[in-house]
Amino acid sequence: MSLSELQPEKLKRQLCTLFCGSINVRPVPSGLAITSAFEDHSGDPISFYLSPTDDGIRMEDDGAYLSHLIAKDVPIDQGPRGQLLDAILAQAHGFWYRETLEIRSEIFPESEIFRRAVEFLSSLIRIPDLEVLSRD
Repeated sequence: MSLSELQPEKLKRQLCTLFCGSINVRPVPSGLAITSAFEDHSGDPISFYLSPTDDGIRMEDDGAYLSHLIAKDVPIDQGPRGQLLDAILAQAHGFWYRETLEIRSEIFPESEIFRRAVEFLSSLIRIPDLEVLSRD
């Protein structure tokens, strides 16, 4: 089959089914837990939490992945890896909370949940690559 034989709408539906069917959203005490179809280097699904605040909504991970990097002596708070981590998170309006090693988003209005969730997930997908980034 060539690209010219693909039916764009059929492909779009199949991709939407694949991506959307692989997302799980469930209530937790702090709000909602969202599990994606994407996996980290250990094979675990990439997940994050959506939590209401007095001023809007915040997204955050559980702090496990940055803890993993620190335990492997990957310098995420300095040098090229630190700069790259900060840049990746800035693109998603996020930061990492140094006390708990959680990755968090800025607080935002509920009307932006869909766009912000995609941006946040995109950053979580990219962060594991810091582990394999060479010093060069």
